[in-house]
Amino acid sequence: MTARRFSSFPPAAVEWLAGPEPARVLDVGSGDGRLAERLVALGHRVTCVDSDREGIRRLADRVPDALACVAQAESLPLRSFRFDVVTVQESLTGFAPGLALSEFARVLRTGGHLGVVFTSRDDTVPWVKRLARRIQEDDPTAMVGDYGRETLAALEESDYFPHIESRAFRHWLPITRAGLLAMVRRRRTIASLPEDRLAALLSDVGEMYDSLAKAPDPLLLPYQADCRRLRVEHGDLTMPIHEDGLRISVRF
Repeated sequence: MTARRFSSFPPAAVEWLAGPEPARVLDVGSGDGRLAERLVALGHRVTCVDSDREGIRRLADRVPDALACVAQAESLPLRSFRFDVVTVQESLTGFAPGLALSEFARVLRTGGHLGVVFTSRDDTVPWVKRLARRIQEDDPTAMVGDYGRETLAALEESDYFPHIESRAFRHWLPITRAGLLAMVRRRRTIASLPEDRLAALLSDVGEMYDSLAKAPDPLLLPYQADCRRLRVEHGDLTMPIHEDGLRISVRF
């Protein structure tokens, strides 16, 4: 499961994804555990899966009330029909859709659903558009993508999940001057610029921040959580059913 961009989830989005009532939730591609942590706080019984062994160790410490195991999304070592909800973040872009979606359907109970969230920056805000234009002078590929949401096509074509609901949740994240400079510099193409061009870019971004921020308050970066709920339809579809699952250790 691939590394993801930083993302945060507004509480309303998490509640909408998993539902208001306590449920058995499988969080696939849990990463740093931000989503799992919020799911647990809402009272859900959460199992976390990720292929990163070290990441799972850290996640188990961060979210001790969740079960955690190392596994691939395309081959889940879990019982069929066990979960009410499966949640997936941006890591969906790193899965093999045909294999992963059949596994998600297999572990969901009848009537359960898959919850998918993509968090993207809202680049329509004027100051963010200015920032993008300046960065693109040195890196034309910066701030132009749709952050992997093209993978939603695989969901829309899946026979396992014919019923789709969509909802977007906007939220704002504070960012300091140092945080904005670090965000810009994190891009490999930016970090590899000649020193004079990098210094000029960072200087311009810093000046932009100073002209917009009203000390001591930080600037607010606008984000949007684009969410999908997809109710599973087992029907007559053929899936590998493993009622007993595989016994594994979920603690380290």
